[in-house]
Parts: sequence; structure tokens; C-alpha cells
Amino acid sequence: MTPDDYDALEAEALDEPTFSNGTEGYGWMAANCDTCVHDKPIRDDSGPGCPLLLIAMIGKRPVQWLDGPRGETGLFSIATQYVCTEYRDEDDGPDPTPRPIPDPPGQGVLLPREPYTGHRVLASTPVMCRCGDPGVTEAEMYACQADVCLAHDYLAGSFPGGPAVSHPSEALA
Repeated sequence: MTPDDYDALEAEALDEPTFSNGTEGYGWMAANCDTCVHDKPIRDDSGPGCPLLLIAMIGKRPVQWLDGPRGETGLFSIATQYVCTEYRDEDDGPDPTPRPIPDPPGQGVLLPREPYTGHRVLASTPVMCRCGDPGVTEAEMYACQADVCLAHDYLAGSFPGGPAVSHPSEALA
């Protein structure tokens, strides 16, 4: 993806608003674009930024922005509202463009290799925490593998609400 791809990216973008307000937009960009290699040139004043941001600012949603994880009630974190398939952290190293593995010399090929088309997710999707849901046992909280988890503070005794809270769901009410 390069800034030269803007016309093609705009043509495939979905005709729906990306963010409902500026708080959502700036919050998501701060969590994702501020560390992405595609937007680094604009931050360094060395070139154009990410064309996907420009598409989002004209009221369309890039197809590279997939819906992020949502809770049972449909709620989402602003930082994980979308998962950008083109996201690459500045510290990730060289471009991880897939390269076809060459066929060994003298070996026949059964089927020709089709070129890859579509989008790959280069970042892992955060795991959602369910420890704040009523009815979750302490054993289930200890087994939680979420990136951000209410129970981790609760089980360590540093949960906001102090000793009066007997379960993380009580602090959320």
C-alpha cells in the first residue's frame, strides 16, 4: 500500500461513516496510526501519510479496517473498534510481504500457484475480557487471557472500589 494507491483504495471503500464523532476518530488513530509505519512519513514531515486515513476523513470506511472485537452487548473499546489489516508497527522491521517458496529443482508441480489476492491481518486481535460479567467465578477470572482484564486488579486486591467490592461486576454497576 502506497499513497499512490489512493484512487483504488477509495473505489473499494465502503460508503459508510467510519467514526461517529471526533473523539472516536482521534482515540482510534492515537492507538493505531501513531505507531504505524504507513503514517510515519507525515509525522516526520518527510512525505504523505496513510491514504486510509484520508479515505476515513471523507466519510467512507476503508475495507482494510475490519470490525474489531465487541462485547456481548455490542460495546467496543475505541482503540479496538477496527482492526487495520495494513497496520505494521514502526519497530517491526522490514516489510513482511509474502514471498512464494520456490519449487525444488527437478520436482514437478501438480497445480500452479495462484497469486495471493485480498488482505492479510498483520496484527493480532485483542482478546476481550468477560470477567466483569455477573456469574463469572474466581476460577474463570484466574484463567482469563484477555489483554485488558478487570479481574487481574480485583484478584490482586488493587481493584477500584476497595474491599466493599466482592466481584468486578459490582464496581461496573
